Amino acid sequence: MDNDIDWLRGWVEEKLNKGLSPDMIKEILQKSGYSTEVVDEFTDLKEKLDSDDVEYTEIVEKIKEEGVVLKEIEEKIRKEEPVIEVSKKQVKLKSKEIKEDVKIDESKYIKTGIEGLDALLKKGIPRGSTILVIGGPGSGKTIFCLQTLYHAVQNGEKALYMSFEEEPEKLREHMRDFGWNPEKYEREGLLRVKKYDPLKISKIVEALLEKAEGELKIDIPPLFLEDDFKPDRVVVDSLSAIAASFVGKEGYYRIYIEQFFEQFRNTDITPFLITESQEFPKRLTKSGVEEFLADGAIILHTFRKGSQKERGIEIYKLRGAEFEEKIVAMRIVTDKGIVVYPSQEVFASME
Repeated sequence: MDNDIDWLRGWVEEKLNKGLSPDMIKEILQKSGYSTEVVDEFTDLKEKLDSDDVEYTEIVEKIKEEGVVLKEIEEKIRKEEPVIEVSKKQVKLKSKEIKEDVKIDESKYIKTGIEGLDALLKKGIPRGSTILVIGGPGSGKTIFCLQTLYHAVQNGEKALYMSFEEEPEKLREHMRDFGWNPEKYEREGLLRVKKYDPLKISKIVEALLEKAEGELKIDIPPLFLEDDFKPDRVVVDSLSAIAASFVGKEGYYRIYIEQFFEQFRNTDITPFLITESQEFPKRLTKSGVEEFLADGAIILHTFRKGSQKERGIEIYKLRGAEFEEKIVAMRIVTDKGIVVYPSQEVFASME
């Protein structure tokens, strides 16, 4: 025990001789596990100063002097080299500029607002892209599009749902089923749900083509752009319903749909175009032309696993953007809508 005390006393004296402050020695001893009593006993400067030991007195003075010198050096650096502070400020400013650049870059992309799906996109969907939403009956296409429009209006964007099949009130009911409030955003002038007649469109196109004597280039009235409402996102539900109104005149439909896509390209609108397909993977759409005209395609799959039905989703293509190429699991959840599980890949035969 005495040997331990002698060793500790020698260690403390050595450190004091080397100029370590008593406070620093205390901290070292405390972190080494010594009790407060032991630390105080071996680092009590008052006792050392009261003693006649000249060596201790000199050490204390030396520590005080070095402290003053260090303080003077520190103040001198601060006065003579303010560039250090400016440099920090410049770094902060530069960091802010980088963040602003990222923000501006992100303004060129949109998010779907669908939980998990946006994780498959590096930045998002390029604003103004025409996006096909493809799937069989009951795959969740309408819910997908209602959900992304609801996300848009929640963030102050304007959105238009063009229905060629279901009544607007039925679509509002779908939204309310998931806890979304369409009436709120309709009152605020951000959301419109409107019914269109596909037969009326086909008759207009036929009349124009006959008048133009079969010319391939015709001017189609902008049926969705109203003077008092300029949407940021549009849903067309569905291209399949429009195509069905051109029965026996598929050539007319092809001319119409090409110019339909062209109209969107001349705007900043991001359209989500619903279409049914039961021929995948041979082709995405019935006519096969839409998949070439569209900038992107999102496919909602339905799989059979034993007696259970499973759902999957994939980003099939997306021009001008990076995305993960895989089919992942998705569910339609009450009070939430579509939820995608980006890390859960689906491997099954499609129904």
